[in-house]
Order: sequence, then structure tokens, then C-alpha cells
Amino acid sequence: MAASCGRRQYPQYGQYRPQGYQGQPQYQGQNAQANATQMAPQQQPDELDAEIRRMERQDKLEELAYQREMRRKKRELKMKQLDQLYAQQAQLDEGSVVRLVPCSAEGMGGDGKYYRGLGIGEHVLDEYAALAEASNAARANLGSKFMGVVQNILTDYNSKTGTPGAKVNRENNLENAMRVAGEKVLNDYSEVTCQTSVKTNTGSIKWYVAVQIRVDKFANGVADELETMKVKFNRDRLLEAMDSQINRQVQREQQQRDKALELEKQRKAMLQEGGDNVAL
Repeated sequence: MAASCGRRQYPQYGQYRPQGYQGQPQYQGQNAQANATQMAPQQQPDELDAEIRRMERQDKLEELAYQREMRRKKRELKMKQLDQLYAQQAQLDEGSVVRLVPCSAEGMGGDGKYYRGLGIGEHVLDEYAALAEASNAARANLGSKFMGVVQNILTDYNSKTGTPGAKVNRENNLENAMRVAGEKVLNDYSEVTCQTSVKTNTGSIKWYVAVQIRVDKFANGVADELETMKVKFNRDRLLEAMDSQINRQVQREQQQRDKALELEKQRKAMLQEGGDNVAL
């Protein structure tokens, strides 16, 4: 080593380390536990996948349970509505409303232009006898409706002419004459709009027949017959009264038919959607 010329030699920077020095200081402050948590080993991939699958399976089970509960509630609601529907239909039947049998839609109500009737005939062996019975019953049904409003027609007619009903009936016998004339016109001019036959469970044959006649044609036909019978009456006033009263009845029947058709439509829809296994 070269002479130092009498000067003291000092260690170079970095060669001397204080005794006990261990590198970077280890801090043990308040973040020590957090650092330890961050440094903890992560969850294994297999365990994580299993946990995800378990959660997805749980979600699916909950969704299925919810859908099952909703279907149950919907089914209960449908059956409740169906019970109410049957109760309404029973009330209609008890009220002598024509039931929804074949040709009944054509044999009830109308648009105010037609007067309609429905008849049913049944025979064990003779199909033609059943058809004749149904045709006669349809015209009789049409006639009974007219007979039912004759008194209303006379009341309306008397109010328009200012003539007391008793006097008109006693002197001209208008009421009885109208019944006879109405029956003849219905037999002569009513037309068949529907006829259908079915075979019953007992083996008999049942026919359904619907007939109709235009209200204005019927009223004019009755007036013509009354004139032929030499009955004194005011034709214009009687035609006006017949049109008014018969149309009122037709409109009432139309409302009944529409209600019955709507109930039948609802019944079929409910049975198809939620009660296919319900016995009729």
C-alpha cells in the first residue's frame, strides 16, 4: 500500500455500517394487520368455482319456486273465476234464458231488424219427425214472443190514438184479431236460418231449428191480415206501436244472447288455459 504521507485513512462512504444495522427498517404501525391481510394467500380457483356454482344453483331454485307459486295462484284464481262463471250461467238458466245449444245464437235477439225463435225436436227413430217437431216449435216460440207483447202493443197503440183500450178491444176485438193474424203471418213468412241434428247418448235424434222474420215485414203482414178481417184500426199508429214494442223485445233478447255468448266464451277460455282437467 502506498504511503499516506502521514494523514489518517478513513473508510470510504458505504464501507462502514453501524453495528446492528439490518437493512430497511421494519415498520409495525397501525397498518401492520391490514398488510398482513393483504398478504394472505388467495382462495383456490377450484373452491371459487364451486362457490359460484352453488350460488347459481340457489338462484335457479329460488326462481323455480317463485314461478311455481305464481302458477299455483293463477290456477286458484282461474278456478275461482270459473266457479263464479258457472254460478252466473245457472242464474241465466233459472231466468229462462235460452241456453247455448246449437242454433241458439241464430234463434235469439238480433240487430233490431229481425224477430227470431228457436225450437227443439227429439225422436227415437224418426229423424224427420224430430225435424218437423223442431220447426213447429221454433215458429211457436216466435209466436209466443209476439203473444207476450200484444198487450204492450195495444197499450202503446191506445196511447197514440187516444182511444181507451177497453173500448177498442170490446168493439173491434183487436187483441184477439192480432193474435190470429200474427200466428198466420209467422207461419207463412218466417224463414229457417239454422237447423242442426245431434244424436244423444240414449240413441235418440234431436233437431235444433232457428227461424226469423223481419220486424217490418211481420208488422205489415199483421196489418194486412187485420184489414182482410175487416177490423177497424189506425194502420199507421198500430205499425208504429208494433215496431216499437217488438224492437224493445228484440233488444232485450240481444242483450241476453250477448251475455250468454260472453259467458260461454269465458268458460271455454278458462277451461283451455287453466282447467283442462275440470269435468264439465
